[in-house]
Amino acid sequence: MEKGFAYISRGGIMHITEDMQTAIDTALKGTRVVETQFEHKFGYPIVNGEGIIVYSPDEMKVDGGGEKIAVIPELARLYGECENRK
Repeated sequence: MEKGFAYISRGGIMHITEDMQTAIDTALKGTRVVETQFEHKFGYPIVNGEGIIVYSPDEMKVDGGGEKIAVIPELARLYGECENRK
């Protein structure tokens, strides 16, 4: 698995990119960029082959217009790290 850098965008969505500078440049002010080994593609974490849109530790979807999915604890934790929460 390739190393990535997780960050929360200005829109509040968590993304993961291979390029640290991209993460730094696009991260929401006051949040952190966190190094991760979480599988990702096209800027989103991948779980069971599907891209997951992480809006917050409590809100995740497979499709932006779709229904919420059950919280994935590892992604909730990573979002919290990006927010500077433990």
